[in-house]
Amino acid sequence: MTKLLEKALEAVRRLPPDSQDEIALAMLSLSGNEGEPEEVDPTHLASVLEGLAQAKRRHFATDAEVEAIILEGSAKLGLNRRPIDEAEIVERMIFPMINEGARILEEGIATRPGDIDVIWVSGYGWPVWRGGPMYYADRLGLAHLCDRLSYYADRSRDETLRPSPLMQRLAGEGCGFAL
Repeated sequence: MTKLLEKALEAVRRLPPDSQDEIALAMLSLSGNEGEPEEVDPTHLASVLEGLAQAKRRHFATDAEVEAIILEGSAKLGLNRRPIDEAEIVERMIFPMINEGARILEEGIATRPGDIDVIWVSGYGWPVWRGGPMYYADRLGLAHLCDRLSYYADRSRDETLRPSPLMQRLAGEGCGFAL
């Protein structure tokens, strides 16, 4: 192990646990179980040490400072801040995921909507009581999802939020993914 790395590890070990960030924790994990460090790829050493130096110089902003930065950035971009309720947060997080599921079906990556649901329930921790994103979409109604996705696409000028052609077609026919 290099002298520089040994010194960096010593510095990290002296940090109080509540001030150790991911870089410090990574450095500690490099030191192994009994103080014997693992081999470190020399190409990564410079970035790890730079990260430690940045962590030492870091100034943590207060909530008021963060709020001021957000307000200043919003003003520069001409954005009006507004309250966002829980329902909108859920829609903005879940509806694009459902839309992507529709694209996956369109592209033939998945054969059935239930295949997508099984992956999300079993692999990603989707709430079982909601039955998976595609089932959830059917329960909400695809016409409603298309309306909301279009609204968010218009509001944000993000065309990736536009409802997929499959979702638009099924909504127009009054169908769901599985129905």
